[in-house]
Amino acid sequence: MNKQEFVKELNKQYNNDAVVEAALKIIESSIREKDNVYFTSPDVVKKFLILNFRNNPNEIFCVLFLDNKHRVIAFDKMFQGTVNQSHIHPRVIIQKAIEYNAAAIILSHNHPSGDLTPSESDRLLTKKLKEILEVIDVRVLDHFIVCPNDTYSMAQNGDM
Repeated sequence: MNKQEFVKELNKQYNNDAVVEAALKIIESSIREKDNVYFTSPDVVKKFLILNFRNNPNEIFCVLFLDNKHRVIAFDKMFQGTVNQSHIHPRVIIQKAIEYNAAAIILSHNHPSGDLTPSESDRLLTKKLKEILEVIDVRVLDHFIVCPNDTYSMAQNGDM
């Protein structure tokens, strides 16, 4: 059975949400078991984030904590807000970075509106977190804005 036939068979047995849930469980299990899951490519991060942010009607702010080789230590959903805003507390992110002994992080949040454009507050928050975390030798590699089928990388677009 080839890959396409396998996917068709899965879709017959399960609805799309069940397949996505199963995929997320496998990914999260690999992360917890530290099976050398590397996030060195924006495309890999993009796919992971789109899966994790799907079907969220409210804004959620998450952080990927990485080691020195960009292996995933943890993926934490840190703050949840309303349809257009969530309150981010840098102190909590710093505490988690220290707790995980992270060398780098990737910030992410969704825009339930479907608009990938970073707001001025997105840019200011990213700059502030980058400056604060730099003091404790934690690199902020990127900040992704996530919509159902696409992402916006602030690093790739020169917003960092």
